[in-house]
Amino acid sequence: MPSAFEGVQSADPHLSLPKTSYHNGSATIRIPEAEAARDLPALLAKVRAGAEIIIESGAVPAAILRSESPTRRTVSECIEIARKHEQESGEIPILDPDFAEDVADVIRNRKPWTPPVWE
Repeated sequence: MPSAFEGVQSADPHLSLPKTSYHNGSATIRIPEAEAARDLPALLAKVRAGAEIIIESGAVPAAILRSESPTRRTVSECIEIARKHEQESGEIPILDPDFAEDVADVIRNRKPWTPPVWE
């Protein structure tokens, strides 16, 4: 199983793999306090990439690291997240049967945004 830290260089080559889950396309990584202290730069890189990090003291959450503002993603970034999720978990994302048609409808009917004129 690939690491949740794939593509992020760790200062500690013995850092064990944290538990990773996904909610709304974002990774939630649970990691023990001692491991978080060993490689904070790698954790912050994951937060900047949109992950939420739960630092645990025993089985109890001690702190949560997440971005101050929500991550905005393009459709292609969402597709890539779905691919990575499938590779890491073995679970294939299931879309609504009408999803492709709905997206095509939105693209076909979109109009340029005309901001209101302020006085």
